[in-house]
Amino acid sequence: MGLRRAARKILFVAAPASALAALLAIVLVEVWVRWSWDERRGRPGFYVSDAVLGQRLSPNYDGWFAGVPVKINGLGFRDDRDYSIEKPAGTFRILVLGDSVTFGHGTRGDTTYPYLLEQRLRAWKPEIAWQVWNLGVPGYAT
Repeated sequence: MGLRRAARKILFVAAPASALAALLAIVLVEVWVRWSWDERRGRPGFYVSDAVLGQRLSPNYDGWFAGVPVKINGLGFRDDRDYSIEKPAGTFRILVLGDSVTFGHGTRGDTTYPYLLEQRLRAWKPEIAWQVWNLGVPGYAT
């Protein structure tokens, strides 16, 4: 009889109380994060889930990351410009793969090495339409 009574207590008192406490904790954490969020650290939505990669950059993100303004284009990589997949004639593309160093963690877009490479290539041979795509993602490994 005592075992049955203890099982009922667990089932009808302890389990619902624990579930309610967990739900309340989740709600309180959400409210605290929304209230205390500092825009200089970025905005939620910089990453989106990806079944293969785990996470990738969110296409068309325009906000802050690591204390600097960041723009992710429609293809999902760091650039203010949008490109079509079809490469126009006379265009030379270089795709730069990497991690946060390539991405330019904590730096403005015009100081990343893929951007600077494109500027140097344009100065070197201005008759070529150079496109250097910065495909770096913070958190990826080289």
